[in-house]
Amino acid sequence: MTMPNTKNLGIGAGSGKLSVPGLADLLTGLLSLAATPVFAVMAVLTWHADESPMDVLCAGTHHGSLLGGMASMYALMSVFHLPRWLRLLSRR
Repeated sequence: MTMPNTKNLGIGAGSGKLSVPGLADLLTGLLSLAATPVFAVMAVLTWHADESPMDVLCAGTHHGSLLGGMASMYALMSVFHLPRWLRLLSRR
């Protein structure tokens, strides 16, 4: 079985032969690339879902931190998974 050319993505074994470690590398690389945009979209959707018109008026009454909540957690996870994309873009 031959593997698709993944050398441009910086993932997989790149030898053309599909092996179990090569497949694991391929799946890990693809999952890592998929994580950043998924977490970014989840951050935006969660932030938008948590927002209400009264939050704008009553922003001073909230005692929570700006870093609290699921939206900020998703944004941080997106940043943590960003290096794979940066490596991919630096090769082009």
